[in-house]
Amino acid sequence: MNQHFSFQVSKSDVEAALKVLNFAIYHKELTEMEDREQEREKELDRKRKADHHENDGPDRGSKDRRG
Repeated sequence: MNQHFSFQVSKSDVEAALKVLNFAIYHKELTEMEDREQEREKELDRKRKADHHENDGPDRGSKDRRG
């Protein structure tokens, strides 16, 4: 039952397959970077809202953080 298969693959087929793989890797990395950026933006938004809410207390007054 031990059969040996021999395949010939053209150089152009290998190059095309590598292009597809490279694109898939690029797309995956780009998607992951975009996901991380969205998470960072959500976290910054949560922090801004928390800071804004914290500074809205009755005896806090107006705080200008622009320096």
